[in-house]
Amino acid sequence: MGTVRVLISIPLFVMLGVAACDQSPAPKATVVDKVRVLGTVYPLAQVAGEVGAGQVQTEWLIEQGQSLEELNPTPELRSRIARADLVITNGSGEEWAAAGFDDAMRANSIVRLDVLDAARTNPGARQLWLDPVVIREAASLIAQRLAAKRPERGAFFRENSARFAADVDALMSEFDARIAGIKGRKLLVLSEAYSPLLQRLQLVEVRPVSASALQLGDGEMDALRKAIRDESPDALLLEASTPRAVQEDLSRRLGGIRLIQLDSLGTSATGRQTWLAIMRFNLEQLTGLRATTKPTS
Repeated sequence: MGTVRVLISIPLFVMLGVAACDQSPAPKATVVDKVRVLGTVYPLAQVAGEVGAGQVQTEWLIEQGQSLEELNPTPELRSRIARADLVITNGSGEEWAAAGFDDAMRANSIVRLDVLDAARTNPGARQLWLDPVVIREAASLIAQRLAAKRPERGAFFRENSARFAADVDALMSEFDARIAGIKGRKLLVLSEAYSPLLQRLQLVEVRPVSASALQLGDGEMDALRKAIRDESPDALLLEASTPRAVQEDLSRRLGGIRLIQLDSLGTSATGRQTWLAIMRFNLEQLTGLRATTKPTS
């Protein structure tokens, strides 16, 4: 009986040993770090997210309801910018975000809208991302910058950029006839914030003041009333986030002038979460002039 037990146990031990040798360690999954992209405003980060499509980690400094004018470039904020692999900024008015652009190495990690070919006709303009021609060129440059950082995904980024550009073209073509019907209309504005969009659509700005809708004094109100009398603008443009009570008060104090809301920044929460949705909203708001007012001579 003892001999039999030994003969049986030996093969079992050998089999266990062979099985253990056959179990090689599972290969580790290759982890590719995402490109860290920081946009000064939500729409720029969102476009980068479309071009990067899962290959980028996006963040932004402000969105709807916040003001870039009031943003304080603290040391912590500057540190966030420095840590980003790619920074996307308007440039003009955001020079702190484009720090180092004059350095050849750092410039490859910054996309400035104000130096793009499409922006040359509007030097010093803010909110250039509202210009559909500028944003198309920006998306192409974002693809180039991402491809330089992840060469193996270059074709992927370029395809996404081309798809975004096609979507922009399709949106503008959809509104072509309606845009043609409002060319030359005069619009009262409180700042140059909408200049890139209005100039692209060939609308005329009447800008007697430069002030926030929340901080209009008696002098600014008098200047606005005079502009309404002299220029007969079709409407006053206000940011969509302007409190309703402020809008109603302005309309009353300015003789019931029509108000048109525009969205410059979009939102990451609910509502207009993409550049295309932001632009569609703005075009619908502006082209609504065609049905309700006549061109100003």
